[in-house]
Amino acid sequence: NVCGNHDRETANVLSVALSCYFSNNKRVTVDDSAYPFWFYKFGKVLLGSTHGDMAKPDSLPGIMATDRAKEWGETEFRYWLTGHIHSMNAKEYPGCTWESFRTLAAKDAWHTASGYRSGRDMKSIVYHKDYGEIERHTMNIAMLNCCK
Repeated sequence: NVCGNHDRETANVLSVALSCYFSNNKRVTVDDSAYPFWFYKFGKVLLGSTHGDMAKPDSLPGIMATDRAKEWGETEFRYWLTGHIHSMNAKEYPGCTWESFRTLAAKDAWHTASGYRSGRDMKSIVYHKDYGEIERHTMNIAMLNCCK
């Protein structure tokens, strides 16, 4: 659960609640720290995520290399996944790739009045422990309304 600029306290409470709920389940681990950066090493893959409202994309590779120096050296495929700007963007930096995603949330009055018009969808990305990203799927929000 990566805390965003609209729900920082609520997201932290949700993380703590999930951690308590799954505390006796050995198969579930919940990171309930309030640290703004999340990292996960999976074989030769290092994932990093943050909401994206604070650190700029071009600073993320350095943050990953500093905060997770050991994992950076042990991995070949490194990815930063962010939100915040609610639009699709990707850029390859030396050592890792950054990507931002669209939102699932409906537009509120402020975003509508500010001119935001990005689409709404959700991505599922499959990472192989030895080869990095190998597959991705997109579900457009309109697909949820197809069966009404």
